[in-house]
Amino acid sequence: LFFCTSVSYSGSPKHLWVMRGWVGQQEHGRNRGYPMDEANSFVGNPLGSPYCAATGSRALFLAGRPAPKSGLARNMRTKETYSAWLVINGVKKIEEGDGLIWQKGATVFGHFGFANADWSGTRGKTVEANTSSGYRGSQSNGDGIYGRWRSLSPTSYFRIVAVTPLH
Repeated sequence: LFFCTSVSYSGSPKHLWVMRGWVGQQEHGRNRGYPMDEANSFVGNPLGSPYCAATGSRALFLAGRPAPKSGLARNMRTKETYSAWLVINGVKKIEEGDGLIWQKGATVFGHFGFANADWSGTRGKTVEANTSSGYRGSQSNGDGIYGRWRSLSPTSYFRIVAVTPLH
C-alpha cells in the first residue's frame, strides 16, 4: 500500500497520492484482486462487485478525509457537490483532487474518479478505478486502476454529471 504520513505530498491532496499508488493494478478475475477486494470489503460490498466508488471511498479514508462508505458513485455527493453544467458554463473549475461522478443515462448506475490535475475548461486528467487503460474496452467497468483523459460531454449516455470539491 502506498500510504505513509511522512511523505511530502507536494501540494496534491493526500487521497490522490493513495490512488496514484494503485495506478496500474489490474484485476485478477472479474472485479477481483488487490486493491479491488480491499475497497469492496471496506464499504461492505460483496467481493467481485464494481469498485470505482469503493476505491475512491477507501482512498479518502486512508488519507484521513471523511467519505461515505459506499460502492455507488451517486453516493459520493456532499452538500458541496455541484452540477457539471456549472463547469460547462464557466462558473466553476474542476481542480486537482475533486471527485467526478458519472451517470449512465437516467439510471442509478454510474462511475467515480478523481481529477488528477486542475482541468483546462471541460477537459482534464483523471485517476479512476474499474476502468480500462485506453479508449477501447469499458470506460466504467474495465480491468484496473488507471490515469485517463476525460471531458465533459453533457449529451453522452455515459457522462460526468457532478463534481464534489475535494481539493
